[in-house]
Amino acid sequence: MARAVILLDRVAALWALAGGGLLLGVVALTMANVATVAADRVAGLFGASVSAISGYEELVGLLVGAGAFMLLPYCQLRRGHVVVDLVLRRARPRIRHAVDRTCAGLFALAAALLAVMLARGAIEGAEDGIASRVLALPDWPFQVPAVVSLALWALVAARLSLGPPPPADA
Repeated sequence: MARAVILLDRVAALWALAGGGLLLGVVALTMANVATVAADRVAGLFGASVSAISGYEELVGLLVGAGAFMLLPYCQLRRGHVVVDLVLRRARPRIRHAVDRTCAGLFALAAALLAVMLARGAIEGAEDGIASRVLALPDWPFQVPAVVSLALWALVAARLSLGPPPPADA
C-alpha cells in the first residue's frame, strides 16, 4: 500500500511537470508570435510583410486547457487549493482533519464525475469530427490529458480522504 501511495504521489508530480512543460511551450509559442508581429512592423517600413503564426489563438487555447488540467492533481496533493478556514481556525485538529478528509472525498467524487463526462464529450467530439476552425485540428486529442488529469486528481483526492496525509516533501 505504501508503495502505491508513493507511486501515485510521484506520478502526480511528474504529470504536473509535464503540464508545466506544456505551458512553457505556450510561452515560447507566444514569444514567437510576438516576434512575428514585431517583424511585420519592421518589414512594413520596407514595403514587405511577415505573417503571424496561423491559428495561434486556437493552439494556445487548446494547449493551455490541457496544461492547466495537468496541474490539478499535484495541487490537490500539496493542498494548494483555496481554503477558507475562518470557522475552522479555532477548531480542534481532529475536527479540521475530518473536514479535510471529507472535502478530499468530495473532490474525488467531483473529479471522477468530471473525468467521465469529459471522456464522453471527447468520444462524442471525435465521432462528430469536431475540429478547430483555422488549423482544423481535432479537439479530442487535447481533451485526453484533461481526462487523465481528472482521473489522477480523483485518485489523489481519494488517497487523501482515505489514507495518511502526504509527506511534507511530496
